[in-house]
Amino acid sequence: MHYSLKNILKESIPILTVCVTIAVMAGMLLQSEHDKLVMFPFLLAFVPVLNGVGGNLGSVIGSRVASGLHVGYIQPNLKGNEIKKNIILSFVIGIATYLLLVICTYWIFPLLGVVVDVGLFRFAGILLLAAMLLITAITFLSVAIAFISFKKGADPDNVVIPLVTSIGDMLGITFLTIAIRVIGL
Repeated sequence: MHYSLKNILKESIPILTVCVTIAVMAGMLLQSEHDKLVMFPFLLAFVPVLNGVGGNLGSVIGSRVASGLHVGYIQPNLKGNEIKKNIILSFVIGIATYLLLVICTYWIFPLLGVVVDVGLFRFAGILLLAAMLLITAITFLSVAIAFISFKKGADPDNVVIPLVTSIGDMLGITFLTIAIRVIGL
């Protein structure tokens, strides 16, 4: 793989254009859920947390897989032990991180003036369901984008993180609204 400014720009500009479009769609989705989120400010306050951690998890596994593909210890399929370890690690880190965040924010939000007017189990249920859906989607999305970009000859480092973080923002909002409907408020 030959690295030059021209190649990096050639790969990055179309991807970043797609990312801008996805970001606009995520904003429109958030706006469409505005009335529900305003009624429960703790949900609105959790959107950046949900999306930020999801994007970080996706970026980490995407970078690990991209590096493994470059070095050759990961093959672009789901059969190897290394890729399986990375997927499991993503789930473990994601679950632990979101669980800690949910427990801490339940007690920290009121100190910051954010009203949490539901019980801990409903609060945790909504946020952890959204988080689990996001972890699952973002993990497999990161791996798939890394594999596809690698097979197509593109540098996964120029493709994975921008796409995963943009799509993750939209999925985070989508999964939060699904969790609200499933658990109920």
